[in-house]
Amino acid sequence: MVVRCCAFVGRMRLAAAALAAAVPLCAHGEPFYGADVRYAYDDNLTLASAAADRRGDSLLAAGGYVGQFFVPSRDATLEVSAGVHATGYARFTSLDEASLEASGTWRRKLGLGYAAPWIALRADASHDDYRDDIRDSDRVEIALVAGTRLSERFDVSGGLAHDRRVARNAVPAVPGISGALYDVAGDSLFVRGGYAPTPKLLFEASLRARRGDVVATTPEGLSIFLVSSAIAADPAFGPDRYGYRLRGTTTSATIAMSYAIDERSALNVEFTHASTSAAAGLDYRENVVSASWVLRY
Repeated sequence: MVVRCCAFVGRMRLAAAALAAAVPLCAHGEPFYGADVRYAYDDNLTLASAAADRRGDSLLAAGGYVGQFFVPSRDATLEVSAGVHATGYARFTSLDEASLEASGTWRRKLGLGYAAPWIALRADASHDDYRDDIRDSDRVEIALVAGTRLSERFDVSGGLAHDRRVARNAVPAVPGISGALYDVAGDSLFVRGGYAPTPKLLFEASLRARRGDVVATTPEGLSIFLVSSAIAADPAFGPDRYGYRLRGTTTSATIAMSYAIDERSALNVEFTHASTSAAAGLDYRENVVSASWVLRY
């Protein structure tokens, strides 16, 4: 994973330069740098409905990024960045991956004072290289967000997002049916609220509803086969396992806590519960708990 991640460094610098070049030269800007380390446990990586088909595992991820912060006008800001991340799994090592990432956020404040509402447009993109080639893909998500501060301690925001993942490899298992499992797309609505009892401590809660493609890995089954738009063998979770792509609706709830160690770093703890309903009676639950350390300077 380290070798793969290092190979991305040159491409990361080119991406950062391209993002910065797209910004007007008259805008005032400041560079920034960051890094993060994250541990997480996911109890249903296969997104399977039956308890016997669920597979859980822990992961460790680390990465870094460089970026530029611009103030093109008094009421607007623009932030662009590019970075690399590597993720390793304890049990299912075929899911290990390295990614090259880029993001940009334009934000405008609609008034004066700390309570003035704001709007933001965010775009995130990545190229993900997995040990299991069928998962190699390019991703992009575009989100429109609006928010306001209700008081010095409370703030709320919400918006809508569109995500698209383009698979780089396809391994058809059934003639006439796509083998590009991870060629997926979806649309989401989300809301969040934050409460900061002290300058160093922040609690957050959020809800998200997404309608779009999901990929579940299970043993061969006729009911899920009949409603799937893509099917491929998925040996990452063992022999005789198949991945099925189908439409579904996912609702998720997240609670999180962030503690600022100092002005440049923080510790975060997060729990997410997700529930998905799809065709053929594929209803599954997923729980993810994570802890991370983040640094920015």
